[in-house]
Amino acid sequence: GITATHLDTIWTMVKHDPDVTNFVVDEAEIKKLFHSKIMSQLKPYSVLTTKENEHVVRVIDSKRANNGGITLARIKLSYSEIAGAIKNFDQNAMSTEQIRGIINFIPTNKEKTALRDYLVKNDSTTLCECEKFMVVMLGIKHAKRKLSVIQFMQSFPSLVEKLRQDARLVQKACDEIISSARFRKVLGIILSLWNRLNGDKKPAKAITTHLLLKLHQVKASFDRKRTFLQFVVRSIRRYRASLVLFKEDMPSLQKVEKT
Repeated sequence: GITATHLDTIWTMVKHDPDVTNFVVDEAEIKKLFHSKIMSQLKPYSVLTTKENEHVVRVIDSKRANNGGITLARIKLSYSEIAGAIKNFDQNAMSTEQIRGIINFIPTNKEKTALRDYLVKNDSTTLCECEKFMVVMLGIKHAKRKLSVIQFMQSFPSLVEKLRQDARLVQKACDEIISSARFRKVLGIILSLWNRLNGDKKPAKAITTHLLLKLHQVKASFDRKRTFLQFVVRSIRRYRASLVLFKEDMPSLQKVEKT
């Protein structure tokens, strides 16, 4: 039995209970009925005797074994059925969440070696549930990779649909850019100002995207803090302020920026 107890346990609470201390029992009868066999039947407190606890962690880390047991208990398939699903790339046998759970308990190389060494002299029935699962996984080459493939197969249709939605959104944003009269006018003004800046050179008929992105780098000769882009914006605001609000014509563009 236990030789010491904490103060807040039930055993301490009943130690001086009169219903316990004054309890009357026929000593002769109890000795006659049980004393000869009681010591052989009772086990020390530290030994677990229930069937569920006969299988203890033998090889892998106990915390990992416990987490694995919890995860595996949620899957209503035998370990051999799980193995069959992995070998056959069956994407319907388990949910994506279940696969995400068990993929973490595919044995590592170190665990594989330890399990094989253990099984040389011992039976797999003495292992805990997570270890039993790992033993079954020993018979599957590249189990982790195959589970990853099944995960991708399950998610592929939704990924394709997401790409289609994104493509439609990009197309819509492009249509809005092309259709924006205000944006076209702004580009035309930039081209006009750029040709004036270049003076006697042959006037450009268009400006590349690469050049547009560098307009903020062109500095004024007399004021190095002012850029050509700032000059363009100020000039447009003076001419027609509503033109600088061309982004209002492209509501889909902001959504594309976030994807």
